[in-house]
Amino acid sequence: MTVTLSARDLFQTAYENRYTWDEAFPGFEADVVVHQGEVAHRGHVCIGADLKFEISKVDDDETRQLLERQVQDVMTHRRRQSFAQAHSRNEFSLGDQGADGSVAIQVRGDAMGSHYRVTGPVITQVSRTMGGMTFTIDTLAWEQTPQGYLPTHYQAVFRQADTGELVREVDFQDSYTSAGRYYLLQRQVLTVASGDQMTTTTLEFQNLHLLP
Repeated sequence: MTVTLSARDLFQTAYENRYTWDEAFPGFEADVVVHQGEVAHRGHVCIGADLKFEISKVDDDETRQLLERQVQDVMTHRRRQSFAQAHSRNEFSLGDQGADGSVAIQVRGDAMGSHYRVTGPVITQVSRTMGGMTFTIDTLAWEQTPQGYLPTHYQAVFRQADTGELVREVDFQDSYTSAGRYYLLQRQVLTVASGDQMTTTTLEFQNLHLLP
């Protein structure tokens, strides 16, 4: 007998398979080196058990802003929130099935107009509109840990919401290390294409250790 899962069941399975830090996560700190071409800037990052973070010892404002954006992004994706908390008011319906086996999940009730694609127990695409901008993030590769999957290669495309004009494309390649029973971002390579310009920035987190 074949059992057909609903759109909600498919999405919930993938949502709950994401790697997040549990309530016992103690926080961590690390030295960080930001490489842009031949230039390297150093700093220090401390993330508390409450997932509030502090960046210090950075002597360049642009580097500090970059670190704040990327560390905030890490916090957003590692923060644990139950499916009921995040999506209890949303309605889900099935869309098309791709040649790669992915299934589109249409959502009603989401303030940002989010839509998804799932491939097995992994969310492989997120599309949203926020602040006059639409963005689509495609997860191309991931690492499956005992506690859930971690995207290791993903690409984001940003467009003007009203015209569809391409604003920028960003390619992310992430590497993780384990500390105790937790996985922490160790290296991130960002390649940003905007118009005719392309820049590559590498973030290296060194001397990573959990807080007591």
